Amino acid sequence: MGTGSEAANGSRHEALAREDGHFRALVEVTSDWLWEIDAQGRYSYSNPKVKELLGYEPHEVIGKTPFDFMHPPEARRVGELFGAIAAERREFHELVNVNLHKDGHEVVLETSGVPIFGDDGSFLGFRGIDRDVTERFHAERRLRLADAAVQASAEGIIVADASGNITAVNPAWATMSGYPESALLGRQPSMLSATESTRARLWDLLTGAPRWSGEGTCRHRSGETFPVWMTLSQVQDEQRVVTGFVALVSDMTERRAAEATIRFQANHDAVTQLANRTSFLAALTRALADGMRLQERVAVLFVDLDGFKPVNDQHGHGVGDVLLATTARRLENCVRRTDLVARFGGDEFTILLRGLTDDAVALRVAESCVKAVAAPYRLEGIQVHVGASIGVAVFPQHGTTTDALIAAADIAMYEAKRAGGSRVAVSGTPRAAKKAAPKKPSRPLRSR
Repeated sequence: MGTGSEAANGSRHEALAREDGHFRALVEVTSDWLWEIDAQGRYSYSNPKVKELLGYEPHEVIGKTPFDFMHPPEARRVGELFGAIAAERREFHELVNVNLHKDGHEVVLETSGVPIFGDDGSFLGFRGIDRDVTERFHAERRLRLADAAVQASAEGIIVADASGNITAVNPAWATMSGYPESALLGRQPSMLSATESTRARLWDLLTGAPRWSGEGTCRHRSGETFPVWMTLSQVQDEQRVVTGFVALVSDMTERRAAEATIRFQANHDAVTQLANRTSFLAALTRALADGMRLQERVAVLFVDLDGFKPVNDQHGHGVGDVLLATTARRLENCVRRTDLVARFGGDEFTILLRGLTDDAVALRVAESCVKAVAAPYRLEGIQVHVGASIGVAVFPQHGTTTDALIAAADIAMYEAKRAGGSRVAVSGTPRAAKKAAPKKPSRPLRSR
């Protein structure tokens, strides 16, 4: 009996030894760091994985606390969290903490553990596991930063899946388009495009073009359209399979308005809002080229105000500017919309008449302008009077170039002034300068 009992005990010891060896083998080859800490929070056991994770041999961590391997701020943060867990002696899961490797670089661990109790119920410490989540931690942080950037971006951002259905938009696009994200999810981006060319770009992207940047036109929820600059890109996985699309959209409305203002200022007079000298000369050059090609007459009227200087000197530049602007409107009312009135400089204006079939038309327009300017002005409570001396030159008989035609009209204008002012003179016929007859008023010519 004794021999059989001893044999049985030996078999049990051998089985326990095999299980212990098997357990130790599993513990030592696992990809996670297994550990135990005592009731004072000091490591009492560590498997070899700590060497791979933190660069320390197992015996080097025994007797130290987890906080000895952290920056002080991180140790305080984790200590506060773990202190509450230890006080309640409860299990915990996925406590993320940043540790320092032996060589100084940071290692992010995810810690889980359970309390250990003795047979008498006494608290002995914790047994747990640490898993290296450094890559995941930094990837998640990059995602959070990217999401914050997307949410804060002034550019509209639209994300679509591989089928082209919208999966997300940022607040900037919601504001820009007037659509909340909920109204766009699952819809096609083409609903936001206002032109066929913009929709074609979206379709190109869906059918293989990896990237496109350019101008487009989008439609606001109200139905209004607005110009945009778009960058459309495919999103591909590691196998270069298209998994989605991203569109970056910048509202160009303010930029286009600013560009239009700059162009207007470059080509127009600030006081009268008429075309300036540069614009007039360019328009005249084009009109002469068309006149040669189409065998049509082109006329230039050179207008100089009579009596402007005394008004300007007596009542100030403010009244003078209003007088010029009012004169500009009167002159515009005497011509067609296709004709051009410009401020040439000072109190001088020029008028370009295109596509004339009869020289007499230019003379009638000039006489109409003289009458319009001669009417009394009431400016800021002040009534003033000025006149207009106008010289007329017609292409091709009075000149075939820009400079020649303007010079001819300018000379004719001085002939009108020498004849007493407030009248019209045609180039080459100074004796024909005459005062406009008030008994035969001419209505403003809007079409001829």
